[in-house]
Amino acid sequence: CEKRGIQPVIRLNGTSDYNWRTVIEEYPAIQFYDYTKVYNRVAKSWPSNYHLTLSYSEANVEYADNVLKYSTKYNANIAVVFRDKNKIPKVFKGRPVISGDADDLRFLDPQGVVVALYAKGKAKKDMSGFVID
Repeated sequence: CEKRGIQPVIRLNGTSDYNWRTVIEEYPAIQFYDYTKVYNRVAKSWPSNYHLTLSYSEANVEYADNVLKYSTKYNANIAVVFRDKNKIPKVFKGRPVISGDADDLRFLDPQGVVVALYAKGKAKKDMSGFVID
C-alpha cells in the first residue's frame, strides 16, 4: 500500500466482537473499521483510525432501545438489515437512510445515518427480529 500510495483498510470482527484496541493503536497509518453489537463501545474514546457502526436488531427490545439511545448520544451510525431491497425506507427511526450495499467502507459514510443492508441468503427467511420488514 505504501509503495502504491494506497490507504490500507482493515475490517475487524467478521464473525466476532473482539476489542482490537492494542492493534489499532499499534498501526495508526491503517484505517480500521467495525460493525459491533456492543453498543456502549461507541461511548469510549477511540483512535482516529478506527470507525464503528452499530448493528441494529429488534430480536431484543431492550437491545434495540439501547442501540438507538447510544447511537443518538454519540452520533454513531446504525447498520440495519431490511428484508426487501425494494422497500428500504428513506428514514428509519428518525434518521436518514443510506445504502450500504454498494461497498463496505463504513468509515466513509456521513455520521448519524442508518446504513441499509438487505437480507441475502438464509437471512431472507430470518424471523428473529434481526431482519426488518
